[in-house]
Amino acid sequence: YQNEEAKYLEIYYDKFRQRYYRKVRISNDREHPEESVWSIIILDSSFEMIGEVQIKNSEFSPWLLIPAENGIYLKESEPDSLGYTVLTLVKFI
Repeated sequence: YQNEEAKYLEIYYDKFRQRYYRKVRISNDREHPEESVWSIIILDSSFEMIGEVQIKNSEFSPWLLIPAENGIYLKESEPDSLGYTVLTLVKFI
């Protein structure tokens, strides 16, 4: 039951935009993990919600989020053809 319900995860601070990002596991499909969905809730410096972005596990892994000067780096779910981890710079609101 606990693995299937929505769950709030880590909070990250973005010093470049003075924002916080809260990861949320929305769905957790144990039989087909690539179909699981997670989101990033974007909060301002007063913890007021600015927005939310839903992401499928098949697109990006929920296990890596790095705030950077030009956006947020997320780990692509699949390694490249040589087996290296691929980070993609994503810009939200």
